[in-house]
Amino acid sequence: MPSYQQLVEEALAAPVAGWDFTWLRGRSHGGDPSWSYPGLARPLIAGAASLLDVDTGGELLASLAPLPPRTVATESWAPNVPVAAARLSPLGVTVLPSLDAAPGGPSLDAHGGFDLVLNRRAHPPLPDPRGAVAVEYPDLSPYEYYEFPLPMRNVGWLGPSFTPRPPAPDVDPRPLRAASRARSNVMLGWHDCPWCPGTTAPHDGNGEYHYYAHDGEVYAAPVMLLHYVEVHGYRPPEQFLEALRVPGELPWDDRADDLPGLVRWGFDLQRTTDGANP
Repeated sequence: MPSYQQLVEEALAAPVAGWDFTWLRGRSHGGDPSWSYPGLARPLIAGAASLLDVDTGGELLASLAPLPPRTVATESWAPNVPVAAARLSPLGVTVLPSLDAAPGGPSLDAHGGFDLVLNRRAHPPLPDPRGAVAVEYPDLSPYEYYEFPLPMRNVGWLGPSFTPRPPAPDVDPRPLRAASRARSNVMLGWHDCPWCPGTTAPHDGNGEYHYYAHDGEVYAAPVMLLHYVEVHGYRPPEQFLEALRVPGELPWDDRADDLPGLVRWGFDLQRTTDGANP
């Protein structure tokens, strides 16, 4: 049996260009979700005339062919850009390095809008005046990005309709800061603040904060919400601000964030039990 150090050295030497993990075949174990990403994507692609695939990698997108006549893909890891281009160019796909991979390089501006945006790996992209794709959710709209055991409302998912301004003097950030506790839905990578100057923004974020109100409402906001309020003059909806001012113990708190994992664990346990005792 190889030693621990030999396994580490093998992993460090393994090629990962194109996210090729075939060297782990037969050596890794894991479960699949109950849903199929390709199964969800294919009917959407069939009805689209244009497509943007964010952080593509290339292999999965190629498997979804035929693709819309105007398809663009971005790739954030520089060594993967030529690999993705080799896979996708024969399918008529334009591959661009993301702004994180090549600041100041080609942008999406020249490619116009898209009927469909696929984003399997990355957090929903924030607007970027340097040319990145923009996605936003209206304040107090239903939160639908991830499954969650409680209904939530969006707050602070800013996009092209937002214009930075001086901070509002009547918005006290202290209740917001006190309520911004455990992060949820933390993902790989970081997203720079699109309104901070320079190619390397001085503030970045990853994940969400969930806020539990006394009236039963739950709000989901990006972790950069406080930065948006204090630096860029974003004013959250009054309903949300009023909920933060109510003192006392809450009927729900961030322990509810553990419920999805507990529910999945319960289903896995039930499947294991059923399989052992048919």
